[in-house]
Amino acid sequence: MDEKTVKQTLLRLRKENRFSQLKIANLLGISRNAYRNLECGPTRIVNENIDKVAELTGTTQEEILLGYKPVRDVREEIIHVRDHFAELAEAERSQHEARVAALEQEIAFQQELIASLKKNINALEAYIRSLERETAAKDTVPED
Repeated sequence: MDEKTVKQTLLRLRKENRFSQLKIANLLGISRNAYRNLECGPTRIVNENIDKVAELTGTTQEEILLGYKPVRDVREEIIHVRDHFAELAEAERSQHEARVAALEQEIAFQQELIASLKKNINALEAYIRSLERETAAKDTVPED
């Protein structure tokens, strides 16, 4: 444990959490001078204060002592991020499947409509042919 790193970490965490020296000293139950000596003076931090500072700043004892978050915290964060993106991907997949199903229904409807229109066209073409035959038959009948 490098005492300078611990002191720098205390300062950084206090500022990140927007605590004044007086505020964090009061939360720790010590005087401002006592806290100032922990942060930049000759006083070394003791275990009970490490626990309290870690709790107040939302970090771990390891981060205070090492000056950085241990790798296992990063792994947990990676797992959390991976799980979050898996949830997002699942939601996107579900929305995509719902959209595909809706489009497939629309395609089926359009295909039925096309088939119906083709039947109508065939019926009209047959009707036109019958009219053409009738007209041709009338044209070939001799006049009296």
